[in-house]
Amino acid sequence: TLGKIALKHPRLRITGYHSGYGFTDEDVISVINESKPDILIVGLGFPKQEKWILKHLSKIDCKAVIAVGDGIKVFAGTKIRGPKFMRTIGMEWFIRLLSNPFRYFKRYVIGNPLFLYRIIKLKIRKFG
Repeated sequence: TLGKIALKHPRLRITGYHSGYGFTDEDVISVINESKPDILIVGLGFPKQEKWILKHLSKIDCKAVIAVGDGIKVFAGTKIRGPKFMRTIGMEWFIRLLSNPFRYFKRYVIGNPLFLYRIIKLKIRKFG
């Protein structure tokens, strides 16, 4: 994936990478800090990448840290996004659900309504 990104974006300088498996946090952080990146891109999948960043952000020496998940594949051109009109209206998640219902059912069919329910419940408590 990084090779494809390098070909697609030749001015981008990739200073290193590590697979998302079989690593110790301390070793990876040491390598990151030695390479002195401007931007660290973490693609461990949701929510693992967010938890990893939150836990180690204070030890990482870079200007920005971005959690991308499969977004790295979109950037590389190996994963296709939904149609622009679906992205514009905030429904790209529906395309992902249709493309892989077993993977995304719990996240979108159960998770999205649950999230909305919790937000509404909080709002009612606050103003009710």
